[in-house]
Formats: sequence, C-alpha cells, structure tokens
Amino acid sequence: MKINTLILTSFFIITFSDSYSQTIINDLQQLESYHGDDYVYLKGYITHGDNGRGYYLLKDTNLSSNNGTIFNSPIPTKKWFRVYDGKININWFKSNGNISDRLAINKAIQYAISQNKNIYIPDGEYFIHNDEFINIENINSLSITGEGERTVLNVNTGYQSVFKINSSSNITISNLKIKGTRDSGVAISNNSESIKLSKITFEQLSSASILLFDCSKIQIQECVFLNTAYQILQRSGHSSDDVLVNQCISRNCKNDFIELDSEKEAPSKNWVITNNLVKNIGLDSSDSTRVESRFIGVTNTDGILISNNTIENTAGDATFHFEGFTGKVIITNNIIKNPHGRYGRLIFNIGGNSIATSKRHINFSNNYVEINKSFLDDSDKLIISSDIDSTRMNIKDNIFVNNSNDTNINLIAKSETKELWNIFGNEFKNFNTAISLGKNSGHTYIAQNRFLNCTNGIKVSERADGNSSLSVENNSFKNINNVYNDIYRKINILKFTGNILNNSMIDLNMNLLQGNIFIASNTTYKDYQQVENIQKGVETQIFKINDKNYNILCWIEISSPGAADTVKDLVRFTRHHMYLNVYGNKVEIVSRHRTGVYPEPIYNIDENGLNVTINGNNIGPFKTDVRVINSKN
Repeated sequence: MKINTLILTSFFIITFSDSYSQTIINDLQQLESYHGDDYVYLKGYITHGDNGRGYYLLKDTNLSSNNGTIFNSPIPTKKWFRVYDGKININWFKSNGNISDRLAINKAIQYAISQNKNIYIPDGEYFIHNDEFINIENINSLSITGEGERTVLNVNTGYQSVFKINSSSNITISNLKIKGTRDSGVAISNNSESIKLSKITFEQLSSASILLFDCSKIQIQECVFLNTAYQILQRSGHSSDDVLVNQCISRNCKNDFIELDSEKEAPSKNWVITNNLVKNIGLDSSDSTRVESRFIGVTNTDGILISNNTIENTAGDATFHFEGFTGKVIITNNIIKNPHGRYGRLIFNIGGNSIATSKRHINFSNNYVEINKSFLDDSDKLIISSDIDSTRMNIKDNIFVNNSNDTNINLIAKSETKELWNIFGNEFKNFNTAISLGKNSGHTYIAQNRFLNCTNGIKVSERADGNSSLSVENNSFKNINNVYNDIYRKINILKFTGNILNNSMIDLNMNLLQGNIFIASNTTYKDYQQVENIQKGVETQIFKINDKNYNILCWIEISSPGAADTVKDLVRFTRHHMYLNVYGNKVEIVSRHRTGVYPEPIYNIDENGLNVTINGNNIGPFKTDVRVINSKN
C-alpha cells in the first residue's frame, strides 16, 4: 500500500492511504452537505484561508458537532473530524462568525480536556465582554498558550476574573496579554494546586491582576504588570501556600506588588519572591491617602524569602509592611532605591491587636538601599519596629546611602521590641541618625558597622527606659557629630569597645569605654597628642578633650629637643560633674621616670583638657607626647 504525506496549513502532518480520494471543499456549508466518504480539504468556513481551512475525515460516531473539530454530515451516524496533531486552536471554534471569543475559548477547553490536549490562542485581539469569563473548573492538567504580546485578551469593565481556576490542578497559562479595566485577570481558588502563570502581561486591571485564595504550589514567572492596581493579591481571610514569584516586571502600578492578608488561624506559608523588577508603585497617589502602594504588605504569613529583586520608587506606608502573626522573613541581596513611606520608608513592622506573635524573625541582609529623593509626607525613618516585644531582627551586611537633600532621615528605630536585634557589618552613610532606641527596646548588639557622615551614630529617645541595653563593638565611626547621643542616660551600656572614631565626637559619660581608637582632630580626644615649642614657666594645653566627664590613664613624655633631659610620667586625670556648674578635677602621677637635668612639670585640668607648666633647670623649649592607655567613666 502506498502512503502519501500532506503538510497542513497549521503545520501538522498526517499520513493516509491512497485508497482514499481527495476532494477540495470550498466552505463549511458545502462540507456538511457533502456525501463523499474520503479525506477532504476544506478551504475555509466561509472564505478561503479562514480558521476552517484544513483536512477532515468522515468517521462513525455518536458525538455531537462542536463547530470546531467535529462537524455534521448528511449521514446521521457519521461526522466530519478535523485532522490535526498537537494543541487545540481556539479559532477553530469560530465557525459561526457571531460566536464570542469567550465562548470559543471555553468550547476549546471542553474539547481539549476530553482529548487530553492543550490550548493554543494565535496572535490577534480577542474580546471578553462584561462579566464573561473563561472557566477552568475541576480540571486536572491543561495548558493554554498564546503568542506573547501579539495575543491580546481585551477585557472591559466587569467584576468577574478573566480566567477562573477553581478546584483544578496542573494548569499552565502562558504567553498572552490581558488588557482592560476588568477587576481581575486570573483568579486561583478552592484548593487549586500546581498552577503556573508564565509570560503573561497584565495591563490596566482595576483591582487585582492575580487573585489568590485557598490554593497552593503556585508559580508566577516572567509576568509583566503595567498600570494595574494590585499585582498579586491574596484575598483577606484565606491562605496561599508554596508560592513562587520569579522574574516578573511591574511598572507604574497603583497598589502593592504583593498583598498577603491571611487569617492567624490559617496563615499562608512558604512564599519565594525573587529576581523581580518593580518600579514606580503608587507615585500618582503621593498624597496623605496612599498606604497600600508597597512592594509587599503581609499579615499572618509564615515563611517569606525576598531575594535578588530590584525595587525602585515605592510610595505606600512602607516598602515592606509586616504585621499580625507573621513568622520568618528573609530579605536579602536586593537593590532598593527611593523607598517612600508614611510610617517607615523601608520596613514597617508592627504587632497585631497587642498580641505577641512570639516567632517573628526578620533577617535583612546584603541589600543595597539608596535614597535620592523624598516626598513631603515621607516618614523620617527607614526601618521602624514596634511589635509588642516579639520580633527578632538581624540587619547584616547592608549598604544604606542617603544621597537626597533630606538631612532629617533616621535609619533604624527600635521600640516595644524586647527581642535581641543584631546590627552587624552594615554601612550607614549621610543620615541624621543611624540607629535610634526607644521604650522597651530590649538588647541591641551593634558590631562591625561603618558609620559615615551622620549627625548621630546611635541615639536614645526620650521615651527610652531601663528595659533596654546595648553592646557596641568593633565599629568604625567617621565624621559623626555624636557617636552616642543619650542625654537622658536611660539605657544600660554593657560594652563599648574596639571601635574606631575618626573625626567624630563622643560623650564619655558612659559605664564602659575602653580599647577604642580615636583619630583626627575633631574627635572628642585623640589617643595620641603631641605639642611642641612649649616655653618654660608658661601653662600650656597638652591634651585637648571636650567632654565634661572623663577618667583617662596615659603616658606623658616631656623632652627638650637636642638634650637628653626627659620626664616620663604615668598620669591619671579625671573630671566629673558635681552639681550645678561645679566639677571635681584630679591629677594623679602614678609613676615617674627621669633622665638628665629633668624638667619639673606641674599638671592642671580645666574645661578644655590637661595643661602643664614646666619648671626646672632646663631652659626649653619643650615637647610633650601624650599616649592614652585606657579611659573609663
């Protein structure tokens, strides 16, 4: 038997026996009245080359015509079957020129399910009117794909989602565009699972591009959101578990990129949000009414990873908003520029109904945060936490830079959070205050950070109390007006050691201050100070210190250039406030070593530091070298 091969216009291939004859049919009306019993080629449903073109075979069947792949014949027990391989083209189901695009898609879905096939939507514009929707209900395994931006579903006003995925699994929708003012683009609900949305563009949706409730194992990948309201919305009171949002783009949208609002009895779990580009959220609503124009807003969710995203110009109450029974959160390796917010520009973390969440742990690490501009109603804080004593936070290895003209920005504000905070390895540049501690702020460990060009490195608010403590180790402070600003003396400092202060000021009236290095002329004091050309008998300042309270142990070497005459004194000098404007001063020479015709120094303290008057047989002039050994209160 000889086998012929015909290439179909839809790119499919069929083999058949030459025992069948070939007949060319002009249109659908002629096909349905044709009495032949062979393969036919249909030129089109109505006109040559339209969606009906292709090969058909007459078969015995009890199936009804579906006006897409099965058509009537003059013989009641037989139907004409479209010959194809691969996906079901929804345009096949437009044999009736008056059929709606929505009905054609739904009919294609019904047939695809019966044949275990997938759906193809070719390039073109398709109109889903009013409250029409594409129904995917109780289906296990289906793929719907288009031609990317060239496949456009135009949707006008209406409350129904365009795609409703209900009680289904293993569903993929990809490579198409949903455009219009419909409330929602895709809704996934009622225990649906293993759903993938890929390379879909959502434009102008008025409520939520993607709506989730009571679903799991959801992948949202390489989608684009343009001028929509909420991009991904977890409906309040429901939950969504094991959700991946990856490589999506959002531009010029009005509301949250992701809004996650679950009940505390059934929190959402395990969200991964990574490699997304999100720009300009809520910038058109930059007045006092904007709140939910964030990268993410979270209530009652346990397990969130936010990594490797680029986030620019968010304009809600914060960029990251956490409240209620929200558990473990990791925010890492993101680039964040111009975060705006009415409550906290970067992170706003609060409790819920005065009930401790008891397990919340936020890890903010390896991020780059840059501010270039501000709104009038922006908060003066970047990270603020007031969580009824239950959130542990690690802020580690980040870079925070303020390049704006706003000189009143404070970076980290901690209060009502008794859990340990570790602030480690960060760089804080050009802020008013880098770290602020308030009431009930528990213990805060600050280590190996770089503070640059700030008014205050660490500041204690007037609401602070004795329920707070602080350890400060191995940090670098450069050009800081107040390294530690605590005029209220309310926080217990456990340790302040190993820090480098360069051109920075510090008030030494602290419990512990030792083993630190002081560099440059504008520090409270330099740990090494040298004075030359001191005249005999003239009181001269040899160690400058601006603090009113100190206790310093130092080596003082007095020499006369060109002579072997020296004095080496181990000196402790102290100054403490007594009452009103009265201070107690004391200088103690702990030990002394002399050589040659030694000078005879007399030490004295005033409000500017340590002075010396050098007498003796030497005529001078003299030089002094002062090296600090340690200092304490």
